[in-house]
Amino acid sequence: MIEISQTTLEYDLNNRKEIYANGGINEYWIIDLKNTELIVFREPSGNDYKTRATFRDDAIAPLAFPNIEVVVSTLFK
Repeated sequence: MIEISQTTLEYDLNNRKEIYANGGINEYWIIDLKNTELIVFREPSGNDYKTRATFRDDAIAPLAFPNIEVVVSTLFK
């Protein structure tokens, strides 16, 4: 699941995250346009995720497509 956030960051970090974790969504990305960063949640557990990572210039592979590498900085161009 990917959310693009410009004015809804708090809602995405709290309400949506809880909904997606409860739904068993394995990976939840928030593209934070204001802070030019990608926030990635993995490993749902109840109404939260066990891991959270923030990326700016790195590359990441989505769990569903491990052979595809996304260069985070290109998301903000």
